Amino acid sequence: MKHLLLAGAIASAFAAPGAFAQQQSPQPAPSQATPPAKDDKSLVKDDKSPGKDDKAPVKKLESITVTASPLSSSEETMAQPVDILRGEELRRKRQPSLGDTLSQEPGVQSSSFGAGAGRPIIRGFDAARVQVLENGVGTLDVSSISPDHAVTTEPLRARQIEVLRGPATLLYGGGAIGGVVNVVTDTIPREPQEAVSGAIEARGATANKLGEGAFDITSPLGTSFAIHADAFKRRTSDYDTPLGTLADSFTDSKGANVGASWVGERGFLGASAGTLRNDYGIPSGSGARIAMKQEREDIAGELANPFAGFTRLKVRAGFNDYEHREIEESGEVATTFKNKAWETRMELLHAPLWGLEGALGLHLQHRDFSAVGEETVIPPTTQKSTAAFIVERKSFGDFTLEGGARIERERRDPEGDYLSRSFDPRSFSGGVVWKIVPDLDLHVNATSSERAPSIEELYSNGAHDATASFEVGNQDLKQERARTLDVTLHHSGTPMSWKVTLFASRIRDYIYASSVDLNGDGIADRIDDLLLQQYTQKDAYFRGFEAEWSWRPESKAWGLRVFGDGVRASIDGAGNVPRMAPARIGTTLDAKHGPWSADLTVIHAWEAKNLAPLETPTPGYTKVDAGISYAMPLEKGRKLTYYLQGVNLSDAVIRAHTSYLKDVAPLMGRSFLAGVRFEM
Repeated sequence: MKHLLLAGAIASAFAAPGAFAQQQSPQPAPSQATPPAKDDKSLVKDDKSPGKDDKAPVKKLESITVTASPLSSSEETMAQPVDILRGEELRRKRQPSLGDTLSQEPGVQSSSFGAGAGRPIIRGFDAARVQVLENGVGTLDVSSISPDHAVTTEPLRARQIEVLRGPATLLYGGGAIGGVVNVVTDTIPREPQEAVSGAIEARGATANKLGEGAFDITSPLGTSFAIHADAFKRRTSDYDTPLGTLADSFTDSKGANVGASWVGERGFLGASAGTLRNDYGIPSGSGARIAMKQEREDIAGELANPFAGFTRLKVRAGFNDYEHREIEESGEVATTFKNKAWETRMELLHAPLWGLEGALGLHLQHRDFSAVGEETVIPPTTQKSTAAFIVERKSFGDFTLEGGARIERERRDPEGDYLSRSFDPRSFSGGVVWKIVPDLDLHVNATSSERAPSIEELYSNGAHDATASFEVGNQDLKQERARTLDVTLHHSGTPMSWKVTLFASRIRDYIYASSVDLNGDGIADRIDDLLLQQYTQKDAYFRGFEAEWSWRPESKAWGLRVFGDGVRASIDGAGNVPRMAPARIGTTLDAKHGPWSADLTVIHAWEAKNLAPLETPTPGYTKVDAGISYAMPLEKGRKLTYYLQGVNLSDAVIRAHTSYLKDVAPLMGRSFLAGVRFEM
């Protein structure tokens, strides 16, 4: 009933007479989102069509819209650091998990809990401090509760992936105190379709015996409607490492989605439905596996000039029914996690006022969570959130100023003898972009953001075999407050471009799980051989850097990219924050000649030495990847591409310091992947 009421409210907002009247031709709104390029779908077209200027494939310095920003910003105009992964680069880096897909981006790591689960870690922040979205709405899963829980968004479906570093709490709440990852798909068409477009792709690999297939298709239906469908199937066996085959590292996933939109000159209104099944092993040595399923529906719409004084109305809503079962080696279900949730965002962009362009927003969330079985670590809990926000931007001369504020009301209502808690996070930000010279920008962003304690931090009380810990929550936890400063110098010229970011975050009342010594023997206590960890609070300090340099000569068919990052984090009086990734440096060389393309990537990570108490060191590594592809143009703009990729060609033993399983589950060894993609 809640779903129907909310859907009706959204539809009514777009039901004004003539809302999509074809005869109207209003001027484009100043903040109207740039529609995605038709040649940039997740499985559809490359950034550059074959056969055109193949001898000099210069990367265009086009302005790509960041859809996670209500002001239709680009990387060059946002004060907050942001990166966008899309096109051929995205397809080349695709992995089964979102974290592994983004693990080569500056400042981003993966939690790497086997092949099936890998959540993005941004600047050392993970779990509840990094918000993962799909088309601007949360994934509505339980991946933030534990690293063995997979994110439900599928990289195969992504048209582009946006990474916003640093606090983005003004738009997405306390779960974004470390950053935001927004996966943009075409499930709900947002622009008129002139012809059928789509792709079919199949891939296979050696080290994990990968078998994968997918299709993606969008088609017009008359003059005002568009429909979309996509599906995928993936299966892998236990993967090979340089030390042997890693038991319980298999995956078995499948999913399908359908969507439809009514598209007019002033906007669109659409809906979609999807299903996902994901079974995967937990390579901790216990023989456990997870069987996950999700049913999800989404509604999205945009309307230009909805009423006087406003240029655009945007609405996003998602509804979710999620369940996963943690299954023991014997086949018995140990614990069943369920999460029924909905989330909606409404944004109103106002007309220019005193030189300001901006947006007002309302953000609502509701979640019913439960865990039943042997590992009933967290009681059934209802979580509610209501928030309002405003963001504004003003340009004058060579300067662009940004500012915003968010007020929020959050509530946690657990069953049983647990305390209900209410919180009132407040967040504020201010930033400036200074165009020093035409190709050189200085971006400065300062944020004060608050995060309410999560359900698991408040109410955990029991054994969690996946992390080999016995977790005890703290119902008296206070809100975190992070004060963050980002400074970025960005050069965007041709043939050379580069950017360097320095950041620092001082967090008051930082929440973390700490080992305890109740008996005073100087050794961390254990319960049934599980490490006893209790959530507590102390002030913390995070600081680090991200850098990227690219060289792409205009008259040459090659390009070079170098990147590096590093982060340090400490807790006052308690040493370093655990599982902080060591510094690393990487380089990619790519080249193109006619229909042939090739790339070579080398990444070196140093040994992890800045350890938390009781943490073990992790050796450094050098990882070498390479790829080659052949694109065969066909009639009517179609294309057939064959490709071969080599992963970890040096067969290095790679242990991710960010992973709870780093000592027992190294990453995959040398592997070769072959695929074919037909695009129309």
